[in-house]
Amino acid sequence: MEIVDPQLRGIEEHSRFHGLVSAHHNNIIRRYKYYSYGLLLVSAALLASIAIIYSSHWHVYISNIDQLIILILCGIPLLSILLYVCDFLVLASVFDFNERRYLNEMPHKLLRCDLYASEKRYISPSQPNGFIPDQLFYNDDAHIVICDTKTRDKLKVYNSDVEQLSRYASELGPIEGRRICPTAYIRCVTPTVTRFLPVKLRF
Repeated sequence: MEIVDPQLRGIEEHSRFHGLVSAHHNNIIRRYKYYSYGLLLVSAALLASIAIIYSSHWHVYISNIDQLIILILCGIPLLSILLYVCDFLVLASVFDFNERRYLNEMPHKLLRCDLYASEKRYISPSQPNGFIPDQLFYNDDAHIVICDTKTRDKLKVYNSDVEQLSRYASELGPIEGRRICPTAYIRCVTPTVTRFLPVKLRF
């Protein structure tokens, strides 16, 4: 089994994520929204087709409950398989491997956000040397969502993380003149997995 240096993995993951989020996030999210709408239309079309077939043979199925049960038991798995195949084919054609990996990592709430800033330095009276949140996103509620990457041995949020991100939130609100989302994220990079962990802020 190959031993992965946590520090090296953290550097590689930070670089990979920073490159994608800084240059491609808004474009990826825009295409992801189109993809989601397209998949919804496909699902609706499949459901409508099944409904039409079912209603046209209603007089047959209503007289034979066994056939109705067989239709339901076979129809639901078949619909699931068709949706999975459509999802796989569309996803593979619209996004490359790195983009699919990026989408799989991102929480659903961040997949609806636009990128606001990435590794931008802020100066405040209480922090004259400045502070640099890794990423800031802009959500549907017009709130700024703070995200910071940490390299860890395990998936865990510490009190120091809450304090750091809460301090960012207190400073960023007046500087940007925008409301800060009370839930931030720690992007936790471990030797085996990367996860976004929600953090309830205190500010």
